[in-house]
Amino acid sequence: MIDVAEKIFIRVAEQIIHQSTTVREIFKSSLFPAVIDGDEYELLTPMGLLEGVKDLGIDDLSELEV
Repeated sequence: MIDVAEKIFIRVAEQIIHQSTTVREIFKSSLFPAVIDGDEYELLTPMGLLEGVKDLGIDDLSELEV
């Protein structure tokens, strides 16, 4: 599974570079704040990750990749 995820993240990185955008810009609508052990984080929902990947134009993922 790590190999599958790595290939997807490489595709995401290539698309972000190609489109001259940022990770934050792609996923901003799906980020939400959370406090864990007193520290603040921004989290991303699983569906938000998939939506951002599709927004990048990567819409040919197999069922296994999803």
